[in-house]
Amino acid sequence: FLLFQLKKTIQNIIFCLLLIGIIPDGMSQDLTPPDRPYITYVSVDTATNNSLIYWDKSPSNDVEWYLIYYEIFTANGYEGVKFDSVSADLSFYEHIGGSAGSESVLYSVTAIDSSGNESIRKPGLHSTINTGISYDSCNSLIQLTWNKYIGWGDSISGYRVFFKPPGGSFSQISGVGANDTTYKKLNIEENYDYEFFVEGVKYDGLVSRSNISRKYTYMPPPPVLNELLTVDVINDNQVDISFNFSNTSIVNDFALMRSGSKDADFIIIQKEYDLSSSPYTFTDNITTSIENYYYRIGAMNTCDQVINLSNYGVSILLNSDTINNNVILRWNEFEQWSQGVQEYRVYRKNASGQFEDIGTTGDTNYTDDLSTIYNSGLTGELYYYVEAVRTGGNVTARSNVHMIRVSSKILIPNAFTPNHDGKNDSFRPVLSFFPKNFLMVIYDRNGAIIYRSDNYERGWDGSVNGKSMAPEGIYLYHIQYSSQNGTRVNKTGNLTLFYP
Repeated sequence: FLLFQLKKTIQNIIFCLLLIGIIPDGMSQDLTPPDRPYITYVSVDTATNNSLIYWDKSPSNDVEWYLIYYEIFTANGYEGVKFDSVSADLSFYEHIGGSAGSESVLYSVTAIDSSGNESIRKPGLHSTINTGISYDSCNSLIQLTWNKYIGWGDSISGYRVFFKPPGGSFSQISGVGANDTTYKKLNIEENYDYEFFVEGVKYDGLVSRSNISRKYTYMPPPPVLNELLTVDVINDNQVDISFNFSNTSIVNDFALMRSGSKDADFIIIQKEYDLSSSPYTFTDNITTSIENYYYRIGAMNTCDQVINLSNYGVSILLNSDTINNNVILRWNEFEQWSQGVQEYRVYRKNASGQFEDIGTTGDTNYTDDLSTIYNSGLTGELYYYVEAVRTGGNVTARSNVHMIRVSSKILIPNAFTPNHDGKNDSFRPVLSFFPKNFLMVIYDRNGAIIYRSDNYERGWDGSVNGKSMAPEGIYLYHIQYSSQNGTRVNKTGNLTLFYP
């Protein structure tokens, strides 16, 4: 190329001398440029990303060099940048170190004769095909795009798309039309390398190959730990679901999923993003006393798609039957602790309004003997809940609070001695549970009312309307009350008052 530049300089000097008459006309310089060479096609070497330029030689006899240009687009149109030359006996050039691996490059070739005349540069520009690739992880697809090949005009028949799957080799997967510049590949898997290239095809069979586009379909891995801990029924309309997860995980978006059955589909009902501390508790506002619900925690990727599921847990639904003096409690098993359930603890509310542990069992039922709590100050509205204890004892899951109403059993004495000796000094019935409504009336032998009270805890002290003491004898009582379960009871009978 340096020799060519030197020769060109000498030729320019001679031309100037001719113009001023120093050199005779017989030694005049040839000013006619040679016919231009025609680029047949350009392509990309996929192994090196070097451009390969092929042309038909100029038909002119006096050609010494071919100049190689790449084109840049300016305000005045395309302008050539000369960057190399080859001898006239060549019709191929490999552009080493060019940018065809990252962009489409437009080339032109001209011919130079022995007098330094250069053929026209255009028309006849040809471009490489450059492909680009994008990955849509949410729809599991890759989209390949490319530029149209410049140089063949209407003679291009279309494009062929080649694909290399992970661990495989390139093969053609599609052919598209001459005006198409995109292709979508579906069913793309995560965390694999995929490769593509495109061939532009001319009607006469010439092929221009693009660069290779590569894409690693990266998606962050799911958290190592995603463990549902507890499903706690807080009240009639609230369930709290807690879980543990890996604090160091890239994925820290989670969804609460619910189902009516462990074998049915779990539906996302809540989402939380960028969680930083574990454990975390979701709250589900739902009726808790009618049926139980199954829950799972789903770790979500950047597309809001669940990529990892926790174990499932189920809310404990407590029910009961009352038979004679027994309340039979039943509930569903808590699932799905890997450690298993160690035991179930049964709680009942006492007269002070506090829940107290009344027993444990390894089964999903428990019998509460009501005779053990008769006359304990309870009203007959009994409240229970059950607590599942994970093996190891450090994690529990609580059921709904279940309320039952039981009828009061009554015991009525037939005599009393109001002599103030601290023994049997008043007359009142004994009920197993406090009544909801209560009335007691005492009549004398003539049918006159001598005592009346709606206070169950207050008994007749033997006085007549709170004044003088009644004489010994037989009196008539009438008692009526309502239990918490709605049972109404009326009792009438005789009682004896005497003074020992």
